[in-house]
Amino acid sequence: MKKCLVLILIITTIFFGCSYVSWKHPTKPDSQWAVDHADCEKQIREIIREKPELYSPIDEVTMIKECMKKKGWRK
Repeated sequence: MKKCLVLILIITTIFFGCSYVSWKHPTKPDSQWAVDHADCEKQIREIIREKPELYSPIDEVTMIKECMKKKGWRK
């Protein structure tokens, strides 16, 4: 399980590091991005924790992006 979490962290870091495009929100300051992103990560990881065999690290990244879009963030 610990190896899986490390792998997810590495893939997420690579994915976000290689495809960085600034997120913008129409009403929130850029500093709020980190707060909203952390909240999305927490929500998605709770979902994945229930049935980890159903999700890949790519699914996690996709779900976090969708969560951020629901909060109004756009690239």
